[in-house]
Amino acid sequence: MPQHTPRLVMYYRTHCDCGLYVSPLPLIERRTGLTHLVVATVRTGEDGVVRLNGASPDSPDLAQMWDDVQVAQVYGVRALAMIDDLARLDDAFETCYPPLRRLLARRRLDGADLHLTEPVSPSGLARLLDRLRADFGPAFLLALTPSTGVDHDQVFRDRGADLAWLNLPMYGGPRSLADPCDYDAVLAEGQVPAAKLVAGAVTSPDNAGCGYVEVDRLAATVAELLYRHPGMGGVSGWEYYNALPGGTDAPWQWAERIGAALKL
Repeated sequence: MPQHTPRLVMYYRTHCDCGLYVSPLPLIERRTGLTHLVVATVRTGEDGVVRLNGASPDSPDLAQMWDDVQVAQVYGVRALAMIDDLARLDDAFETCYPPLRRLLARRRLDGADLHLTEPVSPSGLARLLDRLRADFGPAFLLALTPSTGVDHDQVFRDRGADLAWLNLPMYGGPRSLADPCDYDAVLAEGQVPAAKLVAGAVTSPDNAGCGYVEVDRLAATVAELLYRHPGMGGVSGWEYYNALPGGTDAPWQWAERIGAALKL
């Protein structure tokens, strides 16, 4: 039996589809086992203005989304912001960080998921992690998502103690969740403990160039990983709104199926 509850993390990037609002609350109502909801994607422009998917976070179009995120938090789900474009924070930290800090504080988010999609200097990453920790305290969750080609082992050696988990995408590159082998191989490298290694899955072939694993096969892999590693960190899904098998009509079904596998 697992010694802790593995994380079930869902990326909530698309908030409106074909003019219709996409609510995350069915993930709560259906008791999927969701533990973390990552609101994406936050970027800071050269002008120092923070944007969420290209819009102002205070846009009236996002008001319902923020309300629903707060409801999810009431039900125990931890809400994080996915912060992209860390290279700009590296280059112009004192311009770009203050508005980001204000957004995180104003929306009372529980953490930040930092996406390393571009090269970031070790000192720049350390500065960001240190400031977030200093400003928001020890309970604030810091997660890291390295893209293909980033040395996640080195990152974890340098700052692993500060990270709640490492979200490792296992799609769109050499890794896969079609079976447990690639997750096992990362653990065998010995740098990232199972409790902090979250396996990133893609929820639909439309959401990545390659690497989609059909949900029943993915659930079988997850169940096997949980058997092999009872303390495994969990699974994340990119992304919510069109997750299969339900697609845009019932995107919560992916989380239902994977959440059930994580409870075995």
